[in-house]
Amino acid sequence: DSKRVTIGRPLPNVQTYVLDRNRLPVPVGVMGELYIGGAGLARGYLNRPELTSERFISHPFKEGERLYRTGDLVRYLSDGNIDYLGRMDNQVKIRGFRIELGEIESTLQEHDLVKEAVVMVRENQSGDKRLVAYVVGEGSLEEWREYLKTKLPIHMIPSYFVEMKELPLTINGKIDQKSLPIPDYQGVQEGYVAPRNEREHKLSIIWERVLGSKRIGMNDNFFEIGGDSILSIQIVSRAKQVGLQLTPKQIFEHQTIAELAQVVKEEQGVQAEQGIITGETILTPIQQRFFAQNHPNPHHWNQSMFFRTKEKLNIGSLEKAAGNLLLHHDALRLRYERLPNGVWKQWNEGIEEQLMLTVISLDEVPEADWHQVIQKEINIAQESLNLHDGPLMRMVYFDEGEHAGRLFWTIHHLAVDGVSWRILLEDLQTAYTQAVQGQKIQLPMKSTSFKEWSERLHHYAESGISQEVLHYWEEQAEQDVVILPLDGTISNPVSAVTEEITVVLNENETRMLLQETLSTHRVQINEVLLAALVQATAACTGQPILSVDLEGHGREEIIEDVDLSRTVGWFTSIYPVHLNITSAHTPIAALKAVKEQIRKIPNKGV
Repeated sequence: DSKRVTIGRPLPNVQTYVLDRNRLPVPVGVMGELYIGGAGLARGYLNRPELTSERFISHPFKEGERLYRTGDLVRYLSDGNIDYLGRMDNQVKIRGFRIELGEIESTLQEHDLVKEAVVMVRENQSGDKRLVAYVVGEGSLEEWREYLKTKLPIHMIPSYFVEMKELPLTINGKIDQKSLPIPDYQGVQEGYVAPRNEREHKLSIIWERVLGSKRIGMNDNFFEIGGDSILSIQIVSRAKQVGLQLTPKQIFEHQTIAELAQVVKEEQGVQAEQGIITGETILTPIQQRFFAQNHPNPHHWNQSMFFRTKEKLNIGSLEKAAGNLLLHHDALRLRYERLPNGVWKQWNEGIEEQLMLTVISLDEVPEADWHQVIQKEINIAQESLNLHDGPLMRMVYFDEGEHAGRLFWTIHHLAVDGVSWRILLEDLQTAYTQAVQGQKIQLPMKSTSFKEWSERLHHYAESGISQEVLHYWEEQAEQDVVILPLDGTISNPVSAVTEEITVVLNENETRMLLQETLSTHRVQINEVLLAALVQATAACTGQPILSVDLEGHGREEIIEDVDLSRTVGWFTSIYPVHLNITSAHTPIAALKAVKEQIRKIPNKGV
């Protein structure tokens, strides 16, 4: 490329290193800071000990030697030359992200129609810091923006582009940044873009509520502002309630509101049975796995919520709301029976008549005894769940007097999972509010029933799996499993003898993990954590291969005309993954390898 500014290769007896912020080598093509060492390295700056200490550092790879920090941002090219990208002095911080202006400039100049480019930080009319790109070349501002989107993380895309005939220079031949014009803030698209039509307005309200954020722009990336696969299901569910039809897959493919609004439909979605579902229901794989484990007390296997209420609840309204949830969500009325041949059978009951709510008055109990009373009633509620006779759900309200209370809610795991709880908590709040106000309880429309899903999934497993998917899992089954060494043997391995080690990340480390790392490397948090796990075990065992079971929400779009966005039930998928970082010699290379292996898994393990 004739526009590249290459430093070339080091001279004989001169050592060059391109290192990241942790002073670790970066792969070819990845930006880092240039460090120089070798026989000709100076001892330091004359009479400037502080600057010498800052720039002349201990050699991270050779004891007793030193390196010089140049402050130059560079990268190795595949031919061994060093490509100059800019200066560390041009590193800025915007909205929590560290940004190298030189990298944006270098990437822009790689565009065939761009001759020169400079990027700087300016404050807009609201006083917010924004990236501004000044470009000399042919093509449109939108074309340059779209080009950068294919090369850089979204937080490195300039908010404003200014087309220039030439860049102003100082008498020394450097870019005269003081002479660069102020952008037309009204005429050029800003970093924050407000909704421009009804669809975008509806989607922005949904995103803000689900993500707990304010002022989400139309070009903000869902996964870079806290979104994940489970939250995408909530987005789909809430969109359906305002007449917008979309799928979690579309959110993964179109990660901004601006893009999503182009593909969302306002027509009727999947038609689901709205009446009370009854009859035999096929066991799903995760349910079959549960019964295959032969738990000594299968009735007690539950998930529970316990929360303090801000005000004293109306018992009649709470009971009415809970009853409506039981009718609306069919999985809460499932029943189970073990047949003489040992096989478990599952079916849906009709209308549930059992009392599910118990009220305990704590204001009649000495406060010192509250904990003991609460624990006793919680145990009674959990022990009352019965797979054959019911119920699978129980609530206990602890009345603390005039102004407060506590609500315990337990459901057998066979009927609920993490996504289901989000649906149920939202519906309980809706139903209770309607009941208190004397309104008819009206919950959002049902999505595909758990019964229909289990039947469709069974049919898919019998005849719908492609040869390509089958071949993938057959290959996984043939993989050698590396056994992790143990410090000793445990005669009775139960949860009571496990030890938990907790590490807390500070605010800056958390932001780097959840924002900078994900956007810079275009990865998801589970891929980062798995890459760290396999590197940690490799350091302990010397084996760069690790076999793990991964758990997913299981509500994948593998069957047409199925909508599970508001379906309660146990959908969890568990599947084996073999992680291999044999050919990865740096943390970044390991992350890339794990990312590729995870994304090859068909249908996310379902």
